[in-house]
Amino acid sequence: MAAASLVPHATAWAAEELGEIVVSAQKREQKLQDVAMSIAALGGERLQELGITSGIDIVAQVPGVQVSGAGGGTVNAFNIRGVTQNAFAANLESPIAVYLDESYLALNSGIDLSLFDVERVEVLRGPQGTLFGRNATGGVVRYVTARPSQSAEGKVGVELGEDGRVRLEGAAGGPLSDSVAFRFSGALNRDDGLIENDRGRNAMKSDDWAIRAQALFQGESLDGWLKLQYVEEDSNRGGYAHVLAQDGEYVTSPTATDFWGYRDADGDPFTASLDFPGWNRNEFADVTATLDWSLGRVTLTSVSNYQNLKNDYAEDADVTPFSVYHYVRTADVDQFSQELRASWQTERLTGLVGVYFLRIDGVYGTEQFGEVYFGTGREIASADQVTTSYAVFGQAEIAFSDRASVELGARYSSDSKDFAYRSTNLFEFVAPGPVSFERDFSDDGVSARVQFNYRPVDGRLWYVGVNRGIKSGGLNFPLFPQEPELLRFDGEVLTAYEGGVKTSLGAAATLNVSVFRYDYDDYQAFSFDGLATRVVNVNAEMTGGEIEFQASPVAGLDVSLGMSYLSNEVRDVPLAVSDGTERAPFAPKWTVNGLVRYGWSAFGGELSAQLDGSWRDKQNFNLVPTPVLEEPAYAVLNARIGFSSADDRWSAALFVRNLADEEYRFYSFDTSLDFGALEDIPGVGRWFGASFGYRW
Repeated sequence: MAAASLVPHATAWAAEELGEIVVSAQKREQKLQDVAMSIAALGGERLQELGITSGIDIVAQVPGVQVSGAGGGTVNAFNIRGVTQNAFAANLESPIAVYLDESYLALNSGIDLSLFDVERVEVLRGPQGTLFGRNATGGVVRYVTARPSQSAEGKVGVELGEDGRVRLEGAAGGPLSDSVAFRFSGALNRDDGLIENDRGRNAMKSDDWAIRAQALFQGESLDGWLKLQYVEEDSNRGGYAHVLAQDGEYVTSPTATDFWGYRDADGDPFTASLDFPGWNRNEFADVTATLDWSLGRVTLTSVSNYQNLKNDYAEDADVTPFSVYHYVRTADVDQFSQELRASWQTERLTGLVGVYFLRIDGVYGTEQFGEVYFGTGREIASADQVTTSYAVFGQAEIAFSDRASVELGARYSSDSKDFAYRSTNLFEFVAPGPVSFERDFSDDGVSARVQFNYRPVDGRLWYVGVNRGIKSGGLNFPLFPQEPELLRFDGEVLTAYEGGVKTSLGAAATLNVSVFRYDYDDYQAFSFDGLATRVVNVNAEMTGGEIEFQASPVAGLDVSLGMSYLSNEVRDVPLAVSDGTERAPFAPKWTVNGLVRYGWSAFGGELSAQLDGSWRDKQNFNLVPTPVLEEPAYAVLNARIGFSSADDRWSAALFVRNLADEEYRFYSFDTSLDFGALEDIPGVGRWFGASFGYRW
């Protein structure tokens, strides 16, 4: 065996870091550094070496992006620059639009499905309505999967870790003819559960699998792409830790208990006594057909998508061995969308126009029971909601010279929602006996953007613009019946002022800086007030920016650093839950992320050492925080040592996540007024693992 050598080794990873990664954020292929917007992208190789296998894990390495995790971490909502809607009612859409390739994922329980065979992830900050099918005021997160190619290729990989963690992933594909290619891929993921339950099934337990089949046809003027994906999960990924609290304050007395005489004796957030351990079951089917016609300088594109998502989630909300309060949430959603667009490019003009149709037909349900709160009865509610959306949108970039251009965009959207609600009304909150009613809601509006771009020299891009984003209103699906008039919330309008610069510092480094100011009218904010949940309209202002730096100062050494700043104020919060002014949840003032990697030639291949991590300033978990919902600043570090063969076919790695075993919370509900304790979701502690891979 050859001895190790400290000769540096360059990889494709460095090219991804220096802006060479190609993205399609503006519906055309561009290098990241050429896109005149605040956008972050993580390529497939970097995702692998960061150990990112879940859709929400990307937040650790993207400045200005956070994620909430209601339902014990199973109902997730992205937060970009303070813009979020962390409601857990399944009928509500987020202001951050999530896409799997060209298909929009509407349901908030569907964005944390297994991430596999992915080419890259793109995160677009700010309103996105003039280029994308579904309107979004806060931004877009887009997962781009690997497509079939005319080269026979494949890969297999396995990851093993503590607590019975096993992850298998594979893909294979190639040509069927000169014009047709295919690709099959899949993944399996499971573990023993991170929260040990001494009364039954463990919590925070994964068990899911997914498959994807694709066919790509390429003709002289017509290309077609068909993708079918299916995901099935039968896990218990939700899970809470029991922490004593009363009236929004921690209780530290060694003899104190919750309202039912219970306390977690060992104080370990990863042990529990749950009489109702719960479950999380998902079935997700996705079919997408894309056609591209090339007509000279004009390309016509059709994207047809159908999805069905069935979700069944249950939790022991009181986190005790007693039958106090248990919660079940279900959803069965059919979704269809059709997008038609035309794009063209001349020497001075690049443009796109499109039309979009979306229909979401969902049946949503909740069930609440437990002997202490409900006796032998059950509070059962359901909502049928049909969302229909039509839109016309377009954007053009007009070049005045080789250095200067202006972008103009506009969108008209029309949304309607038909809502039917039913409840057993166990406690007769609205009227005696069962409650049922129907409501409808319609909303339309215009969004627009204007932006000036200037390239004073090669490798530098300045941009400044104004962007008006809109999101339609809707109807709350509460835990308990409310007066029908209280269910409605109005659409929101965001006026975003943004500027930035993208700079290539020679061939070895890039520096991107963006600054923004957001002015909101009728910001849709979610408030959890005991067991009362609702989205309310408030006003808000947000100011901040991001810095992203990547460098390869010497061969083999790659450095990445990101930082975000956010100052925000949410005003006119209803006095029933606030004194009027608050901060947005999941919006730390400062965040920092970074990575250092060094690779060198050894043993006939490459050895690499990597340290990555992120730091988050203090933040709160609710629109109206109590002391127990204020999370102190914390940092999470990860380390990895890897080896890959000279032909890049074989790879292996040893890694540790949360190297310092930092204790932090991912999310928390203040249920101290209801239970005398919190529902805390602990961040995952330190764990060790290994991975192995082969590609051909």
